[in-house]
Amino acid sequence: MAGPLWIGVDGGATSVRAVTFEDGPTGRLRSAGRRARQDWITPTAFEPPVLESQLGDLDANGHLDASRLHPDEALEGTARLHTLANLIAELTFGVQVTEVHVGICLPGRVDPSGRSIVACLNGPRLPDALDRWALELEGRNLTLAQPVDRIHSDGEAAGWGEDLAEGGAFTEVRCALYLGVGTGVAEAAKSRGGHLDVAGLRKLGPAPWEAPSAFGDQVDAAAGLRGMQARWRKECGPGLRLLDAVRREDPRAIAILMDGARALADHAATRVEALGSRGEPVERIVLGQRASELWTAPEFAPIYRRAFEQRFVQAPEVVASRLLEAPALGALGAALGRVAALRAGS
Repeated sequence: MAGPLWIGVDGGATSVRAVTFEDGPTGRLRSAGRRARQDWITPTAFEPPVLESQLGDLDANGHLDASRLHPDEALEGTARLHTLANLIAELTFGVQVTEVHVGICLPGRVDPSGRSIVACLNGPRLPDALDRWALELEGRNLTLAQPVDRIHSDGEAAGWGEDLAEGGAFTEVRCALYLGVGTGVAEAAKSRGGHLDVAGLRKLGPAPWEAPSAFGDQVDAAAGLRGMQARWRKECGPGLRLLDAVRREDPRAIAILMDGARALADHAATRVEALGSRGEPVERIVLGQRASELWTAPEFAPIYRRAFEQRFVQAPEVVASRLLEAPALGALGAALGRVAALRAGS
């Protein structure tokens, strides 16, 4: 019998995935088994402007006018919106449903309305993203049960996902920290008052892409896979990927991975200390996305775990997320109205 189709979309720096979800027997969300993934199409040789330049393009209210974009950046952005619409079309093709609900998280900083990406380290900015995406869907004869009203950050959405999913790592604790490693570093925090939004996280200290690190320019560059790979290529030249070199026990690669783990552990410690100073001791640090693999895989775990064991001699516990799709699940949860009760101050 036909029913609703629930889709969560998680965009990264190099690719985007869409996943269907359903309610499990406990009433928590779980995967419904349908997935689609595509690499972002890159029709030009576009390189994002430096962050300071991007922020300088914003008006006094934090909005970005499309006229500030180079034509190549605008073309890259349009290509991304095509890809996002194609993913929804792929998951809905041939499926009989009563209605379609979609939640979305994308990399970058959103404007106050949540409908535009106005700064992005690893991709094009997307002014009026949701309005333009709605037109892409309309052109494919796709109608959502309700319009997507906001783009969420992958870190924020991952934190919600860990609290809404069956087997989520935030469900059993009152105060926790999530750190996801991919191209860069995403984060979320759950306090006793609820999940912190971006403004709440900023009160704890600079974001990973702003926070300085002893092991690189910023935490994002030092601990993220793109930054570590760039350091490996600079020191050792083209050839093996960093993690492949670690598997071969190359001491130079091991040192870079250890530095990345230490940068992440140091950033976690600043968050733990900030929350602790507010009388909210962190019970659990959750490592997500590729950090989950680095924490559990036998070829990486001895390196990665050592950095955290040296930084945290006692509580909080550090665990690997079991939810690769936590950001997509959390974004869907927001679209379904399930995160309101999770937010701080609610």
